[in-house]
Amino acid sequence: MRTSVLAILIALGVIALLLLAIFLAEQGAPNPVQPGKGWDGRERVRIRYGEDRRQFVDLYLPDRRGVWLAFVVHGGGFRGGTATGTSAKTMASPFFDRGFAVASVEYRVCPSVKWPTPIEDIARGIKATLSYLESEGVEVRGSVYIGSSAGAIAGALLIYGPEADSYGVWNVFDGYIGLSGGYCISVFPEARLRESNGTYLLCDAEIREMFPFDDFIEVKRVPALLIAGDEDRLLDGKAGTDGINHQAECFASLLRSKGVPVRTLYVKGGHGVPVRRIAAGDDRVLSAIDGFLSDLIGG
Repeated sequence: MRTSVLAILIALGVIALLLLAIFLAEQGAPNPVQPGKGWDGRERVRIRYGEDRRQFVDLYLPDRRGVWLAFVVHGGGFRGGTATGTSAKTMASPFFDRGFAVASVEYRVCPSVKWPTPIEDIARGIKATLSYLESEGVEVRGSVYIGSSAGAIAGALLIYGPEADSYGVWNVFDGYIGLSGGYCISVFPEARLRESNGTYLLCDAEIREMFPFDDFIEVKRVPALLIAGDEDRLLDGKAGTDGINHQAECFASLLRSKGVPVRTLYVKGGHGVPVRRIAAGDDRVLSAIDGFLSDLIGG
């Protein structure tokens, strides 16, 4: 008799544990975190926001009393790149110098996933990072987004794009820095549009979904800094004609028309030159970033 009662109690206990696990899964169990070492031996916490190996954020947190936070998002054409690579580290460097916390966001890429999964992943990574900081009692005084190439495109869509409200992260940002971004389909190289029939086949998406800013009705008022090469033939169909980057100029014109404070800096060279200029310690580029940040945080 006692054996039967014990067996029933054990079975009930197992059922209760299973029900608790299901409940936690439905409610969203806490994101697992993994302390360790990252760039240059810096202490970092890896926050996993999904099951895929690319769904993580590397968070560098110098101070738990209250921080300004930079979200760094790498490029790679939505088909590659890495949150742990040299490009991401280079974009993070001006923020490390200012004592910012830095969150380098990894995301799934095409063709393993389809559009707009990369954008959705970045939004999830941002939310997971903020949730972790809240759980640790860390005050985030403000945050800045910086991305290069595909990372810049992703940030523009998350903050200013037609679906910005649905992604739910635009209002956490006090500033946006886009390096070599693409924004307007009107200045996308026409030959590449024709060859692809206007579709980014890798992600099975229309290119105009990634470049919606020729004429967009509503734009969020988040200050922006756009840095791009004046000979960026990868995204700018008019590159090399007049010393500016036409993708950045098109986007800047739209932002200004909506009352958004925006600065532009055009440097000599192609698509990858802004990141390389940061790595080389270019005074002009670093001063533009520093001045932008000074205005945001007050010195």
